[in-house]
Amino acid sequence: MAPGPGVRGGGLAALRRARRLALASAAALAAAALLGTLLTVGRAARVARISDAAFVRSADGACSAALDPLRRERRPVRLGPAERAARIDRLGSALGVLASQLRLIPVQDRDRPAVEQWLSGWDQYTVVANDLAASLRAGDGRASSLGSRANVVDLRIQLFSRVNGLDRCLF
Repeated sequence: MAPGPGVRGGGLAALRRARRLALASAAALAAAALLGTLLTVGRAARVARISDAAFVRSADGACSAALDPLRRERRPVRLGPAERAARIDRLGSALGVLASQLRLIPVQDRDRPAVEQWLSGWDQYTVVANDLAASLRAGDGRASSLGSRANVVDLRIQLFSRVNGLDRCLF
């Protein structure tokens, strides 16, 4: 005898809950792995520390103005490749504009090389984001490797930001 509609619907709901739990668990594990990598990278690579408090305040303000609206956006649960590419393009464009603004903020000479290296990472991230968006549109299979490359660049940017109190520049 076939199960009634209530049993079948309950089983489907349970399957969906299990899938959501599995996805949440995978996300938590990925976040823990990323944090571990971030800490390991931080210990292995001496992260430059800057002392220019005026630069940090100004840069944090510029980052807040540019990134807070993006942070407040509702993210759709599922995006197709074209929608994902458009979102990545918008983020890449916003980060490129922000990096240009950050370059205009005066920084003490002793901190300039570290700040320039940090902003160079922003440029690299923007290039990879553009490539990733193009790959998603083309469906050429490079998206995974480009995403991994973006994560490596992102780690360096985030580590410098965190170590130097540029919390609003974390993206």
